[in-house]
Amino acid sequence: MPLHRRGANRAAPDDNLQQQRFGHGKILSLSLSLSLLALMLGTAPCPASAAEHNIRFAHDGAPDAVYSQTFRKFGELASAHSGGKVAVKMYESAVLGGDREVTESAQRGDLQMGGCGTSNLGIFWPSAMAFDLPFIIDPAKKEALYRELNEGELGRYMNEQLAKVNLMALVYADCPNRHYMTNKRPIPDLPSLKGVKMRTTASPVDNMLAETLKMIPAPMGFAEIYTALQQGTIDGELLSLADYYTSRRGDVLHYTLPTSHSFTCMVGVISKSYWDSLPSDVQAALRKAASEACAFGQELVDRMDADGLKYSEQNRMTIHPFPAETRAAFLEAVKPVYDSFVPQIDPTFYSLLTATQK
Repeated sequence: MPLHRRGANRAAPDDNLQQQRFGHGKILSLSLSLSLLALMLGTAPCPASAAEHNIRFAHDGAPDAVYSQTFRKFGELASAHSGGKVAVKMYESAVLGGDREVTESAQRGDLQMGGCGTSNLGIFWPSAMAFDLPFIIDPAKKEALYRELNEGELGRYMNEQLAKVNLMALVYADCPNRHYMTNKRPIPDLPSLKGVKMRTTASPVDNMLAETLKMIPAPMGFAEIYTALQQGTIDGELLSLADYYTSRRGDVLHYTLPTSHSFTCMVGVISKSYWDSLPSDVQAALRKAASEACAFGQELVDRMDADGLKYSEQNRMTIHPFPAETRAAFLEAVKPVYDSFVPQIDPTFYSLLTATQK
């Protein structure tokens, strides 16, 4: 159980987020996850390593997902900058569980690090829901956001709060902003979203937004989405073009309203107690590796989104225009979401976050 949680059941990241997880919706059962957890962390011996500090880092991204590549880059840089004192062993594709499970494992110290999407970070620190507010982060101003997270007061304040639940945000793996995508009917404007069964994450913001736009929210894990789209359980999801490509959604999603309203980032969280046990030179090496991996990820996102656009053209996806008047209508429609959730967010954190976008 998390030391501090919000919400009863984890649906998915997303976040998310919104990334290739398990490829084509293959579902990893909880029992299998627990069995693998026992095998890898409990009864099975760890491979021999010459490193002084061995970090087990688990997340649910498939190998070619954008954030998976960022996390692997972090591992490479951590070894290089520490002079080989650090070795990072990756457990990808949710073999040790999803966001919530691996983050809880980091809290307990069973793992040193876990990957958690910002949409699920709110389970452990409710004010993280600020990241889910529509249009909170302008894609053109992400560089300022990550600079403040890595080097500024925003990141320091956030980690002061996460320390209360024995976590620390170390690696920020950028993900492209997401759009609404559907498989059954065109969605050229906001009214056309009415009645769409839209997959949502665990985030209460995500679910209220869907309801505000007259959609039917359907919280579910990322592993379930592909099959749900095939079977008609849901009609669409929030997804970036990059993740539309890496998760091979070409045969199940056919229409896009390119809103770019939904920000997500995968956060490599580290056990705070483990972090505090590390010598200062190793901490410095890990911070440097994390910052450089974050920059690598931002560049990768741009390339992957371009690949996603090519893939959408190959699959004849209809990408509707999103003119200024539609964006204005969207901003007006989502005001109740801000009115409902902003008062619940730590005001200092919210002020620091929004300051990065000015």
